[in-house]
Amino acid sequence: MVNIDINEDYVKITYTGKISIENIKKAIEELHENPKRRSKMNSLWDLRNTDLKDVKSRDLKELAYFISNKKEKISSKIAIVVGKDVDFGVARMWEVYAEIVPRERKVFRNMDEAIIWLVNETKGD
Repeated sequence: MVNIDINEDYVKITYTGKISIENIKKAIEELHENPKRRSKMNSLWDLRNTDLKDVKSRDLKELAYFISNKKEKISSKIAIVVGKDVDFGVARMWEVYAEIVPRERKVFRNMDEAIIWLVNETKGD
């Protein structure tokens, strides 16, 4: 299940339960079509209540290429928050594949740290 919440500072996409690359692609499409979303608005992906252990490397590459084809629409900064070590590893693999997309991205284990990084206007950490 996915929930998309658009606030003043960023878009929060929260997943619960099983996740697939197709689910993520669908959420990205829905997000881009949402009239409340501003162009290149920062995004926070909350994956703490999902399980990424079945996501394969080829799926992560596919997602990176999917996003790279939408680079004019995607978020300026992308924060991903996970709850388990294995999910952190998977999300970091995506972070590496997504280097083809000219956007800042970072994986976190802590929601507060992710939000602080996301709303900070300066480049880098």
